Amino acid sequence: MSYQTGVVNECDLIISGALIVTADEAGTVISGSVAIKDGFIVGLGPDGVVAGRYRADRAIDAAGAVVHPGFIDAHMHISQYTARSALPALERAGKTMGHWKARISTADEVASARLAILDLFRAGYTGFVDPGTVYDPDAVAETASQAGIRAWLTDPYVADLGHELAASYPELFGGGFLERWPRTTDEAKSRVGGQLFRNKEDGLVRGFVGLYGEASDSSELYRHAVEVARSGGVTVQEHLGYRQAGAISKEQRHGRTTVQRLADAELLDEHTSFVHMNRVTAADADLLVHAGASLVWCPYGQMQALSRPGAQPRMPELWRRGLPVGIGSDIARIGNLDVLGTLAVSASTMAGDAARPAEVLQMRCSGAARTVGARDLGELRVGLRADLVIRWPAASQALGADTDLETGVLGARGSVRTVIVNGAVVLDEDQPTRFDAGETVTHARASALRLRESIGLA
Repeated sequence: MSYQTGVVNECDLIISGALIVTADEAGTVISGSVAIKDGFIVGLGPDGVVAGRYRADRAIDAAGAVVHPGFIDAHMHISQYTARSALPALERAGKTMGHWKARISTADEVASARLAILDLFRAGYTGFVDPGTVYDPDAVAETASQAGIRAWLTDPYVADLGHELAASYPELFGGGFLERWPRTTDEAKSRVGGQLFRNKEDGLVRGFVGLYGEASDSSELYRHAVEVARSGGVTVQEHLGYRQAGAISKEQRHGRTTVQRLADAELLDEHTSFVHMNRVTAADADLLVHAGASLVWCPYGQMQALSRPGAQPRMPELWRRGLPVGIGSDIARIGNLDVLGTLAVSASTMAGDAARPAEVLQMRCSGAARTVGARDLGELRVGLRADLVIRWPAASQALGADTDLETGVLGARGSVRTVIVNGAVVLDEDQPTRFDAGETVTHARASALRLRESIGLA
């Protein structure tokens, strides 16, 4: 990208009259314009300066509204989004989420993903990470690409000790769900790295290496996954420390934590990413920081963990020590996607170390991106990708006192006017530009009804 000073450069889009919340480390806020060309930010500064340097095919007047980087949901089981209200009915019927997941078809995954994408856009998101719970990644990748959202996908249910996990977490299994998992180590290894082909092209959908985790992978499988991730220059990610009782049991059995054992085996480095981590010892924290690993924080899961003994969450502390931390919804059962910032502040306050609004904003943007190795997203800065959100000028939370708090914590879905991904408008005045919102909801309801009926729920 080479642009001359003193002349007017062509670009694709200029957003003017904006209060630009850059979400950078310094907390920079600028009144002015953003110029976008070929999916990248090429100009950012006062309105007059940008107008003097760039001419665009399209212009948007933000009318004083906040413009900020798009959020990224760092951990979202996107094929299960239509199950977000089903758990009480499953429990009343003596069923588990396993019964639901055992019956999901490709059509169900597409319906769930498109509904989730609709809600993501409306809450100010421009991307999501699925941790390997999509049976048909090609179908979900196509759905994401067509909608215009960024997605990071990995291979489905990579584990070779699934039977042990089922014994420890019976509420997650049942109904034949385990039959869709690999049966042997070789079968599990054959799935590893199956989505990395997506990284050969500069598309919206990228691949990483994922294991299901929570002690469902053998040391042989984990080492293989790490080798594939290192070779491909991508993240290897798994669930770990969802329930601290399991972590404590493993500590007692092995005499060391899982993090310590991985460090001893030289399997802990900047490619490593763990989801949940509701128990992090002081020694583990030092090892994670030294290795340059990353973590994904699911605030509601942390709240659940804090209701039981043995929890040691440290997300704000680790962020302040330089560890990349992203925030994920997991499955948005107790609130819409716009409440993640509030949940993060609430959960960390319960744990005794409240996350600051600026930290939450950055975790939802650049922090989430870095958990899957993306360093060209999450801030509004010249040279980075143009994934951003324009709020409504009349957004009630935009009082101008603390833009980090108002954007990263209080920002509600009704305040989102426009969402831009890779320089393209994908949501305009609450409506997606590439698919029909009404049809999306209709298809999702039909899918959820079919799944409920197949399980035997009224």
